[in-house]
Amino acid sequence: MKKLKSEILAINKKTEEISEFILWVSEDLGFINWQFLTINIPQEKIIERNWEKIIKNIFIKRAYSIVEIIDQKIVLWIKNISWKWTTYLFSREIWDKLDISWSFWNFFVKWEQDNLCFMATWIWIPPIISHLKFIFEQNKNLFKNKKIFLAYWIRKKTDFFCEEILNNFSKENKNFSYKIFFSREDEKISEENENFEKWYCTKIFENKNLDFQNTEFYFCGSLLLMKEIWEKLKEKLVEKDRFVFEAY
Repeated sequence: MKKLKSEILAINKKTEEISEFILWVSEDLGFINWQFLTINIPQEKIIERNWEKIIKNIFIKRAYSIVEIIDQKIVLWIKNISWKWTTYLFSREIWDKLDISWSFWNFFVKWEQDNLCFMATWIWIPPIISHLKFIFEQNKNLFKNKKIFLAYWIRKKTDFFCEEILNNFSKENKNFSYKIFFSREDEKISEENENFEKWYCTKIFENKNLDFQNTEFYFCGSLLLMKEIWEKLKEKLVEKDRFVFEAY
C-alpha cells in the first residue's frame, strides 16, 4: 500500500450519524470506481512486562470506500458508530492531518449484460454511488442502452442522505430507476414518493419484470444479507459470475 499525507478540508453532517469527510491529498491518484483507502488511526497500546507498563504507539487501520475523487480531493461518507476509529475521526477538525494508505484493490463491473442491478444498505452506498457517477457523469453515451437499477435499504427517512444525487440521475437518464426500502417506516411511506417502499431490498426479487438472465448484480452491505441475496439469485438460476459483492 502506498502511504500518503492528507488534510481534512471539510466535515459536512449528512444525517444524525453520518458525515461527509473531504480530504486533500498530496498527489494525484488514479481512481477506479469501487476503490477504497485506509486511514491509519493512532492509538496507544499498553504492554505490561515485569510489573512495568510500557506504552507503545500503534496504528489501527480502517478501510473506507471512496465516493469520488476530484482534483486531489477525496470524498468519504463515514458513520459514527462510537468505536475507536470513529471516535478519533469525529473528534478531528478542519486542517487536521491524517495518515492514509492508498489501495488499488477494487471490484470490477463487467458491463456485459443488458441490465445492471446495484444493491446497497445504509452506509455501504459509497461504492455504488461511485459507479453511478462513472456511468452518468463520465460515460453516459456508453451505457444509454443498458437498464440500470438501484435498490437501497435503510431504516428511516431521516437516514436517506443521497436523495438529490439519485433524483438528478433519474431525471436526466431514462434508463435509470431506483427504489429506497425503509425497514422502520410504515406502509404509508410509498404514498409520499413512488421510489419509496416499506420492507427490505430483497423485495425486488418479487418483481416479475426483472430480467434475471440478462442482469449483472452488484451488492455492498452486510455478510448476512449478501448470503440471503445469493440464495434468492440461485433460485432464479443466476450464474455466480454475475453476482459481485463487497460484504462485511
